[in-house]
Amino acid sequence: MRGSGPHSGRVSRRFKLSHPRDKLPSMDGLRDLAVSQDAVFTIDDARAFGLTEKEIRVRRERDWLCLYDGVYIVAGAPRTPRAMIRAACLAGAPNAVASHRSAAALHGLPGGRQDIAEVTFPRWMRTAQSGLVVHESKCIEPSDVQEIDGISVTRPERALIELASIYKSADFIELVLQILRDAGLGRVVPQLVVREASGKFVARADIGLPDLRVTVEYDSDQEHTNPITIANDNDRRNAVIRAGWFPFVARRRDLRDEGRHLIAAIRALCSQPA
Repeated sequence: MRGSGPHSGRVSRRFKLSHPRDKLPSMDGLRDLAVSQDAVFTIDDARAFGLTEKEIRVRRERDWLCLYDGVYIVAGAPRTPRAMIRAACLAGAPNAVASHRSAAALHGLPGGRQDIAEVTFPRWMRTAQSGLVVHESKCIEPSDVQEIDGISVTRPERALIELASIYKSADFIELVLQILRDAGLGRVVPQLVVREASGKFVARADIGLPDLRVTVEYDSDQEHTNPITIANDNDRRNAVIRAGWFPFVARRRDLRDEGRHLIAAIRALCSQPA
């Protein structure tokens, strides 16, 4: 799938060498590449720019942070959502493509999530990297994929279909909305944007109850299966709390009793003294 060497095939495709390989100013070239792609690069990029194994070892210990096996970010650089999605695609290169909620986030579509890295592979070609939400597809054609700033991502029309598979059905979404509306909890706003007091963006919640400063997220069984995903979810939840909101999660099992436990939990929290 990747050739014979470890991490083979993950040299960034859109950056062309501007010097003869034997005269390349190695760190300058690698630094320029990192600047062009959210400070993210691969171990193969470093080798392609002429760094020796000794130089790589020193840089790994001092200047680089490992995001996935063979994929790094410059120490101190912000781990932006775009950087993390780019890293996920590089971790699964050459077959990975950003999809589902990651694709929706890159396209600015409702239902996108910036706190998880979600990728799709052709059938039987998936990576074994931890920290990714991974899907397989029997049919993913070149026409299904486009590039956004050098990141391979499924096109908007396919991303919407992928979102439907994540959230299972519109019936589930409508059921959550209807339960919250029937509970008399005030305004119910789909895709509510949470901001800090300064106006800085914090998160986009699946549902917001602005009168109670409560957010509700849909959840699926596959999201919380590895430490990186759990940490990202926790970071997002903590940021929402710091902004003065109370985050809740709605799972399918929470709706088997017509949402009574979910509603009771929201009411119990909101009845507590400030």
